[in-house]
Amino acid sequence: MSATHEFLDHTSELKLRLRGDTFEALLGEAGRALGGLLLAEAGRSRSAAPRKFEVEGHDRATLLVDWLNEILYVAEVDRWVLTGLETLCVSGTVLRAHAVGVSVPVSPARIKAATLHDLDVKAVPGGILAEVVLDV
Repeated sequence: MSATHEFLDHTSELKLRLRGDTFEALLGEAGRALGGLLLAEAGRSRSAAPRKFEVEGHDRATLLVDWLNEILYVAEVDRWVLTGLETLCVSGTVLRAHAVGVSVPVSPARIKAATLHDLDVKAVPGGILAEVVLDV
C-alpha cells in the first residue's frame, strides 16, 4: 500500500493534495501529513500515550475533513500531535484509528481548520486522489 502527499500554496491558505491506493491509505497519509506539519511548527516534543479516534462523516469527502479537524482539535486542546498510526479502519463513513503521538509544549496554531472549500475526493486510475484546503 502506498500513499503520498504534497502541500500546495493557496491564497492565504494551504492546499493538501493526497494520493492513496485505497481510501484508507489516503486517510492514513492525511493524518501523517498533518501531524508532520503540526510537529514541525510545535517544536520540541516528548512521547505520549497512544490515542483512539472515532470520526464520522456524511460521505468520504466530509470524513476526510472531519478526520483532519479532529487531529487539529486534539493538537490544540490537548497539545498531542499524531506521529503515526498503528491501525486505521474505515467502514462506510466511519473512521476508527489507534494513533501514536507526542506531547508538545505549545499548541500548534498555524492551521486553523480543514475546510470544505474546493474539497475534492475522487477515484483515479490506481487509487484515490484528494485535495483539501487548510485555513491558516
